[in-house]
Amino acid sequence: MSQLKTLAITIGLSDFSPGRALYLSRLLKKLGYKSIILTNKNLYVKNTATYDTTLTSITLNWINYHKMIGRMLFYLFFSFLCFIKMLKILSSEKSERVLIITRHPYPLSTLAALTAKRIASGQNRKIIVIADVTDLWPESLTFMSENLFSKTLQLIGTCLNRVIYKRCDYITVHNHYYKEYVWRVYLGGQIKKSRIFVIPHFVDTKEFVPLTKKEAVNHLRNCLGDYLIHQILTKVVIGYSGLISSTIGSDILFKIFKLFENDNRFIFLITGEGPLKQKLINFVKQNNMRNVLFIGPFPHELMRYAINLFDIAIITSYHKKIIPPSRYWFPKKLAEYATCGKPIVFVGISDFVRTTLKKYSSGISLYPEELKNFRKVLETILSDYQFFHRNSRRMAEKEFSLETAREKLKTIIGLLSPEKPVLTV
Repeated sequence: MSQLKTLAITIGLSDFSPGRALYLSRLLKKLGYKSIILTNKNLYVKNTATYDTTLTSITLNWINYHKMIGRMLFYLFFSFLCFIKMLKILSSEKSERVLIITRHPYPLSTLAALTAKRIASGQNRKIIVIADVTDLWPESLTFMSENLFSKTLQLIGTCLNRVIYKRCDYITVHNHYYKEYVWRVYLGGQIKKSRIFVIPHFVDTKEFVPLTKKEAVNHLRNCLGDYLIHQILTKVVIGYSGLISSTIGSDILFKIFKLFENDNRFIFLITGEGPLKQKLINFVKQNNMRNVLFIGPFPHELMRYAINLFDIAIITSYHKKIIPPSRYWFPKKLAEYATCGKPIVFVGISDFVRTTLKKYSSGISLYPEELKNFRKVLETILSDYQFFHRNSRRMAEKEFSLETAREKLKTIIGLLSPEKPVLTV
């Protein structure tokens, strides 16, 4: 049995890799915690990645994740299995202080952690639960459907949020818009706002660094054919990576491709997976678009090279309805693109993304109805490329670095020390 004094368990369901949970785990290790991640088996990338932390993957590939009922079942089973695994870990690890950070699925993972805390706490053990809220559930169900079933789930989920989040010791969010929303809507303004901390998405700026396209190609040569390499090195590459789904506005890509179908100066490089990918591929084939190419998806450890194949990066967001999850959205790709120094074109309605890009002059934002100006935006960026490139990297170092997140996390950890009792409702 382990006799370590401090233990950290991070729960996080993910489409591609542990992502934020992985970086939180790394920071916690540097702060003296033994760190364990409870996550799901990768939904899209088959490659088995090796991470420098203890990671337990839960396999639920028998559930149809892309249907609403299937997704709800996935969340329920995942949260329940995480609860069982937490009890097993807590029974074998005799740590005096345990930190449990809960991420997606919200709020079920948090409910599982609070229940485990209630069962496993004792006189010689202090268990702290922190809800790391970087997605607004159940509001985001609107992205999938607005039928009666979806609305009923949203009503149930909102009621659960109002009960569960008040019982957390602390809450972390990734931008100030979320902080205000969570405090006002989930917590009803009934607890001190000082219990909510903002820790933006963050990336290791020493791992994700700007590279030339030639350097990036050399790292990925085994994954790229000669034709693709030639296109990347001789054309302006407009890149999109990550989840390909209408829930994050990937359907905008159909219109963008149509605008450039006869323009051979540019190629669109798409790396990722998702429910909309096959429709996108079929659309490209049917319209004989030779300047749209698909690669990947790549595991986390190769994404720093894949992003550096791009000259300019695209971010989209859900745009069919203005609701809090779309208005306050903060995609992790914003941090990853910026650390690689990529100028960013954002097509969407997120106030956070638009404000951040404008603050640092690291990219240009368009509302979906302004898509006709997309070509003009590209020309503006290319006319002063180094200006946007430098500003993007500067934005990452200032806003999204590991060091910035570490200082914020240290503040929270300091509040958990024995001589400073945890704040209560």
